[in-house]
Amino acid sequence: LINATPEYGLEAEEGGGEEEKAEEAPEAAEAAAAPSSSGPRRQADDDARFAANLAKETNRNVKMMVHEGRFLNLQRHVWMGTPTEADDGDEAKDGDAAPAGGLQLLHPLAATSLEFILNDGFSSASLPFTPRDSYRLWEALHDIFAEELVHEVDPHTFFQGLPRLTLADTKRYEEALKDKLEELARSLPQQMEELLQRFRLQEPPLEFDITELVLELRRTSMLPCLCFHLNAFEAVKIYKDVL
Repeated sequence: LINATPEYGLEAEEGGGEEEKAEEAPEAAEAAAAPSSSGPRRQADDDARFAANLAKETNRNVKMMVHEGRFLNLQRHVWMGTPTEADDGDEAKDGDAAPAGGLQLLHPLAATSLEFILNDGFSSASLPFTPRDSYRLWEALHDIFAEELVHEVDPHTFFQGLPRLTLADTKRYEEALKDKLEELARSLPQQMEELLQRFRLQEPPLEFDITELVLELRRTSMLPCLCFHLNAFEAVKIYKDVL
């Protein structure tokens, strides 16, 4: 389940959704390269190599522009079944203890492993964070690792001196956090496993009542939203039930 409610309290600037980099190279024509979902950094490197090879063959000039920094402001959640009284309000608290039911936040790190991070997984896979995801990760880093190891990604340090935060600032912070994860995974793998464990969820129930879900979304002011089901046949069945 993806909540389509945007993140508030972050100011967007005109053109702030993309960082624009330009490189002069002796190439045949002007080209624009956009990183693919298979890996933004890796794709940008491939584009640069292609441009260099083209330059040698044609001996002409081209300006290659790489656009990156797409922002994600859709917050992912998973429906874990009928909420209980104990679950009420847990979603908004971002607590470490996962409630038994209701809507639970789904952090991107729930889909990763220590091996993924050690093998430069963030460069080869599209795994963007929302600002809320980034802050939850910082809280886990602060709890598990020594302060001197994570001081530079403390939001008070990283954003020091900024009068306000823009979406471009939160994207820079996301990249800094991912770099820090790679560094800590190599030096302290056991503690990194502990951190990743915090974001893992139990398997959601196989069956659920779509009406119950919609009422919960309405109660928590999370409409409109986009709902996904990993089983296409079940998704069609739910659609027919609604009709």
